[in-house]
Amino acid sequence: MGTLSDYTTRLLRHPLALFGGWLATLGGVLFLVVFVADLFGLVSNPYIGIVFFLVLPGMFLFGLALIPSGWPSRAAGTGAAGEHSTGPCSTSTSRTTVTWRSFLSA
Repeated sequence: MGTLSDYTTRLLRHPLALFGGWLATLGGVLFLVVFVADLFGLVSNPYIGIVFFLVLPGMFLFGLALIPSGWPSRAAGTGAAGEHSTGPCSTSTSRTTVTWRSFLSA
C-alpha cells in the first residue's frame, strides 16, 4: 500500500488531468497578460472584451473541471486483479463527493 502522495501523483499523471492543468494554466496566464495589456492601453480593439471576459475565464474553468474528471478512471485501475482500491476515491460515493467538491470549489 502506497502513501497518499504516491496515490495523488498517480492520479495527476492521467492525460485528462494533465490536459486540464495545462489548459487552466494557459487560460490563467493569458487572462493576466490580456488584463495587463488592457490596463496599460496597449489594446484598442473593442472585441478584446469578449476574449477577456468570456473565452479566457471559460478556458480556465473548463481546465479546472477536467482535472478531477480524470481521477475516477485512474482510481479504478489502481488495485490488483480481484482487489479493490483503498484510495480516497475507492467507492462510488466518495468519487461523487470528490467530484462535486472539486466542481464547487472551482
